[in-house]
Amino acid sequence: MASFLPPPPLYARADTPSHGRCLVASTPLTPGQIIYTETPLTFLQSRSNTTDCALCRHCSCFLPPTVAPTPCIHDCNTMYCSTSCRDTALSTHKFLCTGPIPDEEAAEHPLIKFKVHAMQTNEIFLAVGEIVVGILAEELGVNGEKEAATSASTSASTSVSLYATYFDFTSELWWDVVAGPIVNSSDPAGLMKGMEMENALKCMCEESVGFLKRHVEGVLEGEGRELPESCKDLLSRDTFARLIGTFEQNAIGVRLRNPVYETLTSGGDFGEGVRDAVFPDMLPKLKEAMKRREEMEGGCEDEECDEGSEGEDSEEEEVSAERSDC
Repeated sequence: MASFLPPPPLYARADTPSHGRCLVASTPLTPGQIIYTETPLTFLQSRSNTTDCALCRHCSCFLPPTVAPTPCIHDCNTMYCSTSCRDTALSTHKFLCTGPIPDEEAAEHPLIKFKVHAMQTNEIFLAVGEIVVGILAEELGVNGEKEAATSASTSASTSVSLYATYFDFTSELWWDVVAGPIVNSSDPAGLMKGMEMENALKCMCEESVGFLKRHVEGVLEGEGRELPESCKDLLSRDTFARLIGTFEQNAIGVRLRNPVYETLTSGGDFGEGVRDAVFPDMLPKLKEAMKRREEMEGGCEDEECDEGSEGEDSEEEEVSAERSDC
């Protein structure tokens, strides 16, 4: 007789001193076995990867080279897969769009300074910026449907609830995550090095949030609005630091095989016979190029390593996303 009992779970929730809240295997797992699937809470494509692979800036799907992407309405070089994605992203993207900035103002513009600072220090600031302006856009209301002002009496509780989704992960201040273990060591030299690192990270966060805050306030002023009381805590050094700390403690690198490569190597929808007839010379060269790149990068180690897009993402559950250098 067939059993209708559900299969036992592959994992269980746990709380450990070393990893905090986490998932642990409750049954032996095999390499490559799918444990669970989730939609990323946030995703940032590595800057170094953008020249190799084009992604929609809203849904992160691949942008095929044979189809013209949908550009930002202000031509800031941000591309989307469709007008639907572009229009959906507009309420957030307007805070990070460089298109409307006149060339003569670019050098001193706070948004340009924010992005240059991120590229010169750590691109994780770009991900944090997108999270912060996304929360702000939601609070303001898409297309201005919600009043901007929130009473100061409710600002404290509302502010926390706005980014509760992101702080549901194991979350500590960036400098506590990175420099904390060094500062707490018994080695005097390590203590000094840790303190210097902590101060450097605090200064980086202070600079980054300062640039973004000036720009956001300028955008809202142009719309006849003010930054809601409930959102003022978002644009603070410690909020930036805690979001980065969240990435540090809940991060994995992501690599996906480009669908063009997948189609060429598998035959795709049109079958191997047609593929071999249409691309007789391209396939061997593509495979050789992919092999050389993997050798240069030193292999995949323990990651899901398929060539294509590289980036960071943060899942809605315990485990998730991001890059090794964040």
